[in-house]
Amino acid sequence: MKCSKCKEKKALIQITIEVNEETKVYYICRDCAEAMGFASPLESASFPLDEILANLQDLSPATPADEDETVLTVEMKPGLKCDNCGLTFDDFMRIGRCGCSKCYTAFKPNMDAILESIHGTTQHIGRTPITEEPVMEQYVQKNRLEEELREAIATEDYEKAADIRDQMKDLV
Repeated sequence: MKCSKCKEKKALIQITIEVNEETKVYYICRDCAEAMGFASPLESASFPLDEILANLQDLSPATPADEDETVLTVEMKPGLKCDNCGLTFDDFMRIGRCGCSKCYTAFKPNMDAILESIHGTTQHIGRTPITEEPVMEQYVQKNRLEEELREAIATEDYEKAADIRDQMKDLV
């Protein structure tokens, strides 16, 4: 598949935007993505998503990618707004920061899609500061127990679920 911008190089990144029930799909090569402000998070600490989305206006939507090609897909849910501060997701994209702590919850569907497309997961995996290691161990153990509890309830193993619940209480 050719790049929607330069029409020459192979597209490696797919961006899908849905607005008012209309879906637009863009396929971009690495060079055009970098020129638009999209850089690998491993190479650069910044990720100017507002610039990337602004530069999409210059592109024409493309046809779907061939099945054998690997592309990065980001699907955005339009119209998200924080009930606490009134910031819209479009405003967040333009200014690059949340208006309040509730914005993270309000924009979670889009943020999860972005983080998952970049990092492959929405959960932090990596090193933690030495001072926070006991806290992180407790957090990881709590998440593991919550997953085990869900599985026990799903399989209707209520005795095991009660034991897990008690272990979770002991963590606090």
